[in-house]
Amino acid sequence: MLMMHFTATAEALAMGKFVVCADHPSNDIFRSFPNCLTYKTPEEFVNKINEAMSRDPQPLTPEERYNLSCEAATQRFMQYSELDNRLYFRIR
Repeated sequence: MLMMHFTATAEALAMGKFVVCADHPSNDIFRSFPNCLTYKTPEEFVNKINEAMSRDPQPLTPEERYNLSCEAATQRFMQYSELDNRLYFRIR
């Protein structure tokens, strides 16, 4: 289920839409996007929905668009898993 949430959020951002996400570690990757509106309380959720409905989303920059790509996701995976280091030492 988490992967479906992640994919749907990334797709919505890539399409230039707002996403309203809970302030939770699983959403950390999306916080840097201006169209990601995070909330902690039910009241903040309502405020973020109203904010999203009252203005247009910002267009993505080329860097933001790249950060949503499969290539960038693979690079993050390799970095965080340290798999690239393990493969390097195994080849040597």
